[in-house]
Amino acid sequence: MFKILSHLYEVIWVPVFGRVLNMFSLIIEGKKPDTKPTYDINKSSTKSKGS
Repeated sequence: MFKILSHLYEVIWVPVFGRVLNMFSLIIEGKKPDTKPTYDINKSSTKSKGS
């Protein structure tokens, strides 16, 4: 059960809540961020910087 909830948190909650926070930051700061936000909380898809 814990594994299912953990997976749902990572796949649904983090991206959705992250996008909502991103919208609010755009409104508050008045400009778009320089870098695109990432919603990977586990850093599972890290690419090597050398390639």
